[in-house]
Amino acid sequence: MINTVPFLVIDSKKIDSFDKDILIIDLASNPGGIDKEYALSKNIKVITALGIPGKETPKAAGRYIKEIIDKLIKS
Repeated sequence: MINTVPFLVIDSKKIDSFDKDILIIDLASNPGGIDKEYALSKNIKVITALGIPGKETPKAAGRYIKEIIDKLIKS
């Protein structure tokens, strides 16, 4: 599972519903969106790479966001 929402959306209740062999990757901006400590306490692997799209490819991320907004405005 990959999270990109910078708000706690993957909480303990959701984590308890996942298979124990899941890999969670958090790409959201700070503060992230995963209860990482809880997931780790359940022996679920979590990779924290907060803000990678904006840090590593800001122009591409900006273009993609613009395309999405343009589509939303037109619909």
